[in-house]
Amino acid sequence: KKPREGTLPPSLFSVTVAGMSRSRRGAATATAASLPDHVREGLMALVESDPETVAEMLDAPEEEGGRTAGKLCDMLAQVMKVNSLSAGAVLARFFGEGMLSRHAAQLGKSGKGNAATLSDRIVATWKPGAKPKG
Repeated sequence: KKPREGTLPPSLFSVTVAGMSRSRRGAATATAASLPDHVREGLMALVESDPETVAEMLDAPEEEGGRTAGKLCDMLAQVMKVNSLSAGAVLARFFGEGMLSRHAAQLGKSGKGNAATLSDRIVATWKPGAKPKG
């Protein structure tokens, strides 16, 4: 089955998360709390802008509060860690252009461009000292 545009194939996420139960040194899995504040807050804003789409993309469980914004951000942090991806790379690789375009527009930025351009534009607004457009 071909995944929808901008979605993480369930098999990839299942393998990614299943292998993350413990790291080499026995530390717990990555969580959003392990990310820099500005990245965590940016991911949280993105997740909160369209939580249903993000939950479907991550194949988040519906039971036990698996679809809260915090849990979804934790899942994104796990994907980032396992795949050694930056926040911008995760956005460009796994989020659809439509969702990124809408979120960029919500941030007061241009919604034009491909996924890589939009993700760079969004992540730039997360950096400490970035000034919102307007």
